[in-house]
Amino acid sequence: MEHSTPEQSTVAALTGFARTHRLAAIVALQPAVGPLADQVPALQEALAQMGTELRLVRRAIDTRFLAAAGGGFFNYWSRVERQLRGGSALDF
Repeated sequence: MEHSTPEQSTVAALTGFARTHRLAAIVALQPAVGPLADQVPALQEALAQMGTELRLVRRAIDTRFLAAAGGGFFNYWSRVERQLRGGSALDF
């Protein structure tokens, strides 16, 4: 019995869904890091081969705080805590 990798499973599931529903595009939040972010290139390629576009979007609040990232959680938290606790950054 052959087992698929998580990447193969994700790609197969989403391409199957797109095919079944005849989707021209899938719109999703852009993963910044992690296993799902690693799978994006393979997923984009597989979807493109069947004529489905993967459109990745980022929320304005994610973009705003992304600049503070890059040194571990505690460094990040020290940079954004005041804004988050003040609520000003959470006004969508």
